[in-house]
Amino acid sequence: MDTGVYLTLWEPRSHDRSHDRQEVLAIIPARGGSKGIHRKNLQPLGGVPLLAWSIDAALRARNVTRVIVSTEDPDIADTARDYGAEVPFLRPAKIAGDRALVHEAVN
Repeated sequence: MDTGVYLTLWEPRSHDRSHDRQEVLAIIPARGGSKGIHRKNLQPLGGVPLLAWSIDAALRARNVTRVIVSTEDPDIADTARDYGAEVPFLRPAKIAGDRALVHEAVN
């Protein structure tokens, strides 16, 4: 099972060289379907959803410039945004199952 925060470097696509610094993206894959604990990413742990802990850790990381959650679940997307992460799109269902690989979710 893949869980956690994945970091990647991203070069802005700009011909304006005044933005030469690389961004460091923290990408958090968060599926809505869980076999063990129903909707585990939204279950409270210490008074906040489990997902919020990963988002908080990524937001606190000194070199991370953006925190992005990859999910197919609208409720998880809303929770991620509430805790400060970006959710630029919902992941297609075909790469949201329990056999989906992390690289499919973050590409």
